[in-house]
Amino acid sequence: PSSFRPPPKVWSTVVRLRVRPRTAVNVRDEALLWRLVSAGFAQRRKTISNNLRSAPELLRLRVEEAGGANRVLEIAGIDSQRRAETLTVEDWVGLSRTIENASTGKPLTKVVDDE
Repeated sequence: PSSFRPPPKVWSTVVRLRVRPRTAVNVRDEALLWRLVSAGFAQRRKTISNNLRSAPELLRLRVEEAGGANRVLEIAGIDSQRRAETLTVEDWVGLSRTIENASTGKPLTKVVDDE
């Protein structure tokens, strides 16, 4: 602040952001992950379960094939009454992998990081 006359009544800070070329977590189907996140935040005040039920058709069909919104959320270890903004990146990735596994015929169990 001493560089300015009169000195400002605020302090400034410089923040340096480092852009990563890839996501910080291993994601097999990045397109599915982004569709999930978009659907989850589509209507902010809805629960994640309701947003998945009203997701665009392609995603909604994949969720239904996996047993429905409540089933995939249960398998992923996510309370169906939570809202999108309360989920961590790991929650989103786990949900994505649960849906992927259903699509590939793998057994539906809680997915751990296997990469």
